[in-house]
Amino acid sequence: MKLLILGGTGFIGSSLKNYFISKSKMKILCPTRKELNLTDFEDCKNYLKENSPDIILHAAVELNSVENSVRMLFNFLDNSDKFGKLIYLGSGAEYNPKKYTKLMKEKKSVQSYPESGYYLSKYICGREIEAHKKKEIYNLRLFGVYGETEEFKRRFISNNICRVLSGLPISMNREMKFDFIYTIDLCKIIENFCFYKNPKFKTYNLCSGNPVRFSELAKIIKKTMSVKEDIIIKNDGENQEYSGNPERLFKEIGNFKFTKHETAIEKMCKFFEKKFVETDSYIIKDD
Repeated sequence: MKLLILGGTGFIGSSLKNYFISKSKMKILCPTRKELNLTDFEDCKNYLKENSPDIILHAAVELNSVENSVRMLFNFLDNSDKFGKLIYLGSGAEYNPKKYTKLMKEKKSVQSYPESGYYLSKYICGREIEAHKKKEIYNLRLFGVYGETEEFKRRFISNNICRVLSGLPISMNREMKFDFIYTIDLCKIIENFCFYKNPKFKTYNLCSGNPVRFSELAKIIKKTMSVKEDIIIKNDGENQEYSGNPERLFKEIGNFKFTKHETAIEKMCKFFEKKFVETDSYIIKDD
């Protein structure tokens, strides 16, 4: 079997690439932008015609262009006869941040209508997948995913680990409950879904359904790294909870035991401690 991973240089895509290369017997295709221009219809058509992948994991996105993000999916939807199954990695952003509620179910997105940017592109892509005639095209909506190779300059957990290693206090802008899962768990669930036969729906929330407060994650980091200083919360109040209901997914593929945040964060701390010995690229200056 052939597995094509799109967006293999990003956090999610590279995590999937590394996971499947190490765990799977499938032939893994992970073309670079030079090898495959996802915004070029003819390029996509010819690549699919030549390689005929059995499964496509679509993790590609262009944050600054709605048009390109949508086109990168449309070029594959329009060539749906040249692959077996396509799994698009959508986002809870499809629900529209202005209309978030706790533990959102898949149907909530039907009339969410995000206004612009990343949210709009994900909404359009999710809607088109639902409408597409080919049954074997699915949208797995991700919420919070964290792991060692995330963008440490702007992601809460890795940023604070690096802050501590840089001699700075743990900091957060405002309290919030967030549905986080560890990247290895994400990869395992996607692997299960790849080989699950005849899903009943085209759209599924892929999340824990058990949101955690930023302050609780901060306390785990503080304890794991033996930090004595107080956690800094810059602003009062609390942002709207960002969480999904994954019941639809796990009712079909079976329950999943998620990695405890304590275990995942301990692994991340060890990862970044090693990086700080090897390079100064992860040092954070006080903001």
